[in-house]
Amino acid sequence: MTNEPNKKPASDRSRPSRGPRRLEVVKDMTDTQHTIGMDAEHGRSVQEISHLFDVVGRESEVIAGLAGGMDDLRAVQAAKQALARLSPAEVRDVLAYRRTQQPGLLSQPGARPAGEPS
Repeated sequence: MTNEPNKKPASDRSRPSRGPRRLEVVKDMTDTQHTIGMDAEHGRSVQEISHLFDVVGRESEVIAGLAGGMDDLRAVQAAKQALARLSPAEVRDVLAYRRTQQPGLLSQPGARPAGEPS
């Protein structure tokens, strides 16, 4: 291999330092009247922080909901695959059956049975 002048190094660690890091100036907050009940660093109130705890506390509930949603999605995908394997005669028969079971379903303007060309 030859050293190419425009070739990037393999990792960021091989690059020379870009100089000193920029430091932020931190001011001492002597006026506590405006920071009582607030997270001075981020300007959040006690109520906002309490709400964050409530949100984090719902993690298990959200995970359970996602798991249930994934189960539903898998069932939908399996049903779509099964429908895709139907013969045209089976599709016609089931559409006729569904029309008798759900009157008005296909009578809406622009409604078409699944699988019919647009």
